[in-house]
Amino acid sequence: MAELRRRSPLSEFAVDGGPARYGRNGVTLTEKTGIAILSVMAGRHAAQAEDLVQSALGFAPPRLANGVAGIFPFCAWMSAKHWHVLCPETQCADLLASLTRTLAGVTALVSDKSHGYSLIELAGHSSRTLLAEGCPLDLHASVFAPGQGARSLLAMTPIHILQTTDAPTYWITVDQADAHVPWRWLVDAASRLD
Repeated sequence: MAELRRRSPLSEFAVDGGPARYGRNGVTLTEKTGIAILSVMAGRHAAQAEDLVQSALGFAPPRLANGVAGIFPFCAWMSAKHWHVLCPETQCADLLASLTRTLAGVTALVSDKSHGYSLIELAGHSSRTLLAEGCPLDLHASVFAPGQGARSLLAMTPIHILQTTDAPTYWITVDQADAHVPWRWLVDAASRLD
């Protein structure tokens, strides 16, 4: 029987058989691999679900819009009663089982969304400037800092962006079918930075 392997939508930009990478003008782009994305959606018992998610993760999910909780794994607020948990792929099955088991008594849905998203890390001293050219969010350090995330657009493509460090470093989650669009836009815009 043939073995199925997941192929990255950014494989055309891969370097030396590894993940996609690019670096120029104070910006580095790296396709983050080995990271799982779990979706947790709570139903009408949202407050109870939040407590149960805290029990499974060991920390409370963010309760405020655009919040991020935890170090890694961490939990990002996606919308009211909806979070994404990002964790190492090696912990995915155990965390998925723990969340599913813990939330069994309430109306909630837990699913592994890893196969549907690509994760791009954008880092470097020019990354905030670069993002500001193609993303309508206010990314000024005084309003968008580590521990925050938001849904937005980049190159007219829906994304979720998390700031992970003061450097700054961002993790950009994008639908795999569209991953090449922000990647190409970021590479092109970085090549024009002075």
